[in-house]
Amino acid sequence: MRDPAALQGYLIAIVAAVSLAGLVAAVGLVATDRASMRAKLREIDELYTLVDIRDQELMLTAKDRLAEPALRLLAKLGRRFSPADYVAQVRVNMRRAGRLDPSAADRFLALRSLTLLAAPVVAIVLYSATASIGGIVRLAAPGLGLLACVLLPSMRLSRAVEDRERRILRQMPDLLDLLVICVEAGLGFSAAVSRTVANLEGELADEFTLALGEMRAGASRSEALGGIAERVHLPEIRSFVVAMRQADQFGISVSTVLRSQAEEMRIRRQQAAQEKAQKAPVKMLIPMVFCIFPPLFLIVIGPAGIQLSGSL
Repeated sequence: MRDPAALQGYLIAIVAAVSLAGLVAAVGLVATDRASMRAKLREIDELYTLVDIRDQELMLTAKDRLAEPALRLLAKLGRRFSPADYVAQVRVNMRRAGRLDPSAADRFLALRSLTLLAAPVVAIVLYSATASIGGIVRLAAPGLGLLACVLLPSMRLSRAVEDRERRILRQMPDLLDLLVICVEAGLGFSAAVSRTVANLEGELADEFTLALGEMRAGASRSEALGGIAERVHLPEIRSFVVAMRQADQFGISVSTVLRSQAEEMRIRRQQAAQEKAQKAPVKMLIPMVFCIFPPLFLIVIGPAGIQLSGSL
């Protein structure tokens, strides 16, 4: 019979050997796993790493390879040959039109440069196309083509600004009414704006959403509302911003200011509707004189004229 102490030593040695083998195996598995993971990550990096600049350009689409360089060149020409005040006004109008992308002004300048460069070509083509007609038409067609190339981009931008501000003015009374309801229900101004823009759609709701994001980012209420006034050049918006700033400075209740602004906006909307109604008869006069009265006179007086000519 073996010695119990020797048997216990054998068991301890076996357990130690098994533990050491397990530890070595675990370390080896971890190292192998990490090595395989590094190899896979390296393969992914090599998959997305291009060899040279030519390969990078070939990976781009045809639009990016051709249109983007031309756009940058035309925008550079537009900035160089346009007055500084004009470029600044273009950026302001882009913000007023709701195009907050920094590259929107460059795209407009590129389009304007393209139309100016194409203006002589358009004039020559129109002059040649109207050669068979002759007369004043041959001189008027190139002039109209030149005028369209020069003025059309600016006119479209101005039209976009006017349409957007007209929609904002139409949306403002409803938004102020909802703000009044939310503030008088006990919500703070930021919470009231958040609840209001969640239930409304349109350009004015987008502007207040942007102002709410600025307030959450740390800007004061006056600064955020001032940003709306900079992007929307309407007297009603400026009046609202001034009233809110005065409420902050003098401690006036926000609900009182909002209610007065909402009542004023409703009065202005009513006055605008009355003004349009009073302009309607004057606007109807031209189609009535040139489109309705001639056939009416022909129907009423025509038979009498025919009978009178027959009797004579």
